[in-house]
This record gives sequence, C-alpha cells and structure tokens, in this order.
Amino acid sequence: MKKHEHISGRARRGLFAGRDKGFGNNVSHSKRRTRRSWKVNHQYKHLYSEALDEKIGLNVTTHTLRCIDKIGGLDNYLQSISDEQELGIKGLKAKNRIVEALQTPKENDKNSMMTHQLTQTG
Repeated sequence: MKKHEHISGRARRGLFAGRDKGFGNNVSHSKRRTRRSWKVNHQYKHLYSEALDEKIGLNVTTHTLRCIDKIGGLDNYLQSISDEQELGIKGLKAKNRIVEALQTPKENDKNSMMTHQLTQTG
C-alpha cells in the first residue's frame, strides 16, 4: 500500500484485504460525466479460529473470504499479513490473540492428557 493512501473507517474495522470504496464517473452516450462510487461487497461473518477454538465475528469482503479459503483458514490468513493497516483494528486484535494462543500450550489438550495418564499407569 502507498503511504498516503486514505483508508476508510469501515475498512479499518474489518478485514477488507486492501479493498475500499471506489470513485469514478458514469459516462453517458453524449460523454457527459457524473460522479459515482462503487461500494465494497462486505459481509458480517463469524469465522472459526482453530487456535482459539472459537468463532470471531468480523466484517469481511467476499475477496477476503476467498483469500482465507485459499490460504487455509483464518489463522493462516491473519499470520500471513504483516501490514497492520491492511488488517485493521479488529484483525490486529484477532491476530495477536491467535499468536498468543499458538505460543502457549493448551492445558486441556486431549493428547497431552492421554500421555499424562499413560505415564502415571505405566
């Protein structure tokens, strides 16, 4: 992204993958121009995070949903983006929670409990 590019408040509060409201002209047959805008196709979705084992509600564009599917889930998508402006406020909070959850081992993990029980009995 460019340094001085304006990012709308709506894009800051969701995962918009660099997409934002576009501006341009309608051009008639007589070549008369009138200003118009193109809105972003965004949806409010609850996306599942494997690291947190919960759903996170976010405003996402349909382009972002395709990117999340392609990369392999919300956790991988958020970790792959390094630009804080592209993530936005909620995306950055979710990324920090996911990174923190991946760094700390789960105490209630089923595999660790089974190995703990096997070591006690054997």
